[in-house]
Amino acid sequence: DAVASVKRWGGMSKYGKTIFKNVASIEVKDPLTLELKLTKPTGITLVSLAMPNGGAFIYPKDICEKYPDKPVEENIGTGPFKFVEWKPHQYIKVVRFEDYKPVEFPANGFGGKKVAYVDELQFIPISDEAVRLTSVEGGEYDFADFVPVDEFNRLKDHPDIQALPSAPRA
Repeated sequence: DAVASVKRWGGMSKYGKTIFKNVASIEVKDPLTLELKLTKPTGITLVSLAMPNGGAFIYPKDICEKYPDKPVEENIGTGPFKFVEWKPHQYIKVVRFEDYKPVEFPANGFGGKKVAYVDELQFIPISDEAVRLTSVEGGEYDFADFVPVDEFNRLKDHPDIQALPSAPRA
């Protein structure tokens, strides 16, 4: 699975294509170790492999074979929720995955123990910032992302909202 996924990434992702110009070989060392041998050192290899958008995600081998050079059309996940439904421009619905077994190290935003505290989540895209923030302030929704800095500073003082900063985005 890992070898097929990394090779697929090397052929599809702009990061992968850049790295694969210097990949001499890929070898499975043990069940948890994959070794990429490079023709020359490069400082972007590890960062490129781990990119949240465009990194070397591990898929089942049969998925890599089914989608060798185009986006995967099936919903594949490994977390505490499982996919139920996607209605474009309306919502994505996921429910608690009862068979999920979390790892036992602290969560840090990218890895670690994940816990499903609710039975169901719906991700509802709201492009209008004012509507998105008013809906959270009014209790219609529980979360808003991409909050402008001036609005974030205002929401920090709201008694019913927990405003948490995130990493800057381009």
